[in-house]
Amino acid sequence: MLDMLRYLLGYSPLHNVRPGVDYPATLVMTGERDDRVASKPVFLPPRR
Repeated sequence: MLDMLRYLLGYSPLHNVRPGVDYPATLVMTGERDDRVASKPVFLPPRR
């Protein structure tokens, strides 16, 4: 199980963001009626 966690963390974009690195701008989009996303996060800016 620990091996699987290490594997997943190895390519997870969220877990591989490093301080001090300039990343390109990213456009995150969802629809108002997308029921796979809770309504509150749709109106908040993405952040780590």
